[in-house]
Amino acid sequence: MESAEGLPFNVAVASIPERPWLIDTYDEFAKSLDQKPYNCAAIFVDNSGADFVLGVIPFTRELIRRGTKVIIISNLSPALNDLTYGEMIGMVPLLRKADPFLRDAIDKELLMFEHSGQGSPCLDLRVHSTLNRRVLEEKVDLIVIEGMGRALHTNLYAHFLCDSLKAAVIKTQWLADRMGGEIFSVVFKFERGKRNGSNAQPIARSVSDF
Repeated sequence: MESAEGLPFNVAVASIPERPWLIDTYDEFAKSLDQKPYNCAAIFVDNSGADFVLGVIPFTRELIRRGTKVIIISNLSPALNDLTYGEMIGMVPLLRKADPFLRDAIDKELLMFEHSGQGSPCLDLRVHSTLNRRVLEEKVDLIVIEGMGRALHTNLYAHFLCDSLKAAVIKTQWLADRMGGEIFSVVFKFERGKRNGSNAQPIARSVSDF
């Protein structure tokens, strides 16, 4: 993962270990989806390219199919290979053209796009005021944080009033050693929010107040 040549997609997929993962609460998350649809999910995305098109978009589509509105939230400015707001908005016409389901979701504002106001591979949850207003207006009740920098380095132990999901693949040896895993170990951490019965105390601010 740290080589200059990069990593072919098929090799990366083949390297993902089978379950159980390093942190694995997938079954709890699947159960929560089956119980009743969330009102609105806020998804903080990570990389551009295949990560977004083949990962975030199908996941988003499934949430919408189940009755959940989705706000996809990117960086505002560039950082490494992370998706920027301009790039994301530039893909909206392509999504509308490629998939009638997504076209209808966008037209009906079941699928929305925002930025965090940030330009970092990490995520400071004291986010942009416009995003905070949108989160309030749409009554977000599921926070999804994707990617190693956002989900692991900066928010692994952040707890929210609403349900949350942190998902990432470990891509550096330092973090693998620190977390007791290996390169390509998977972290899939779903937690119930305080409003849904968790006893943990919320420690993050801003969007965590939902």
